[in-house]
Amino acid sequence: MEERSITTLRDFFQSIKNHRTLIKTDNPVIPVMLTLNYIEPFYGSEETIIIFLTEKDKRLFELIRNQFGIGCDYNAIDVFIHKEGDLIPCKLVVEKLRRAIVSEQGKSIVVFGNPSFIFFYGMDGLKEYSIMLDMLPYDITFINFCQIGIAEPPADIYQKTMYDITASIKKSFERPNRYIFEIEHSALQNLTEKIGIMFTEGLLIKDLEIRSKNEFI
Repeated sequence: MEERSITTLRDFFQSIKNHRTLIKTDNPVIPVMLTLNYIEPFYGSEETIIIFLTEKDKRLFELIRNQFGIGCDYNAIDVFIHKEGDLIPCKLVVEKLRRAIVSEQGKSIVVFGNPSFIFFYGMDGLKEYSIMLDMLPYDITFINFCQIGIAEPPADIYQKTMYDITASIKKSFERPNRYIFEIEHSALQNLTEKIGIMFTEGLLIKDLEIRSKNEFI
């Protein structure tokens, strides 16, 4: 069977449908930009559920969406990790998250707030999160974002075992509007050893050409 070529961000998001994906970035705005520019338009507003784990993540999303007029009708669920200044026990948060995801069976799930989750709950939180992922539907489309460097090395390594695909988007030191897109780990053959250059214009992402790493050497 011939594998589908992956050359653009749209191809990437099409390939990760029905899979579990972690996208690591060094800029908290990038996940919002990806969601507004690609994820929501590609999967469809009615078929995409955005889950916020903190109020600040929801505020950032709304700020960018409203300030720059990027059209995006979306369905949101709040599963905040703290309430009225008090941190909610990890197991309660994870169980509420699991129920929210299962209640939207068949839809694409995008989660904002993973950096806060890791910061407050640490490795114990990741263990609970991992157990939750094992309880989700096998073919779920699940996209999670994480800040590069927020997790300790053992936790960062462990996260790769929780997802089918792990990608990173890092700012280039050469140009302020250039980011390096790289597949760090993939269980899908057509996404292994891929890298690309992503250009931004304000809060809009220009599509990029994704190539094999050998082509960049």
